[in-house]
Amino acid sequence: MRKPNKGQLEVILAKGKWFCVLFYGVFGFGITMATGLSLVDMVVVGKPFFESFQSLIMVCPALGIGYGIYRWASFNRQYQKLS
Repeated sequence: MRKPNKGQLEVILAKGKWFCVLFYGVFGFGITMATGLSLVDMVVVGKPFFESFQSLIMVCPALGIGYGIYRWASFNRQYQKLS
């Protein structure tokens, strides 16, 4: 993963913490992971997609919130190192 430069970090930080949590965490991690795991469940186990998706769509975005907070802290640390 390539590191963003100072200008990119300023844009991300200007959008705010909750945008970062929602965009990178819930959408980028949570919903993507729920969809991916449901597809794996469908192919490997033979479980219907929507059956596993219904349970995963509640759990994975909650994990995504934690990941989004981690990414926000990571962006702040990178910006402070560049400043």
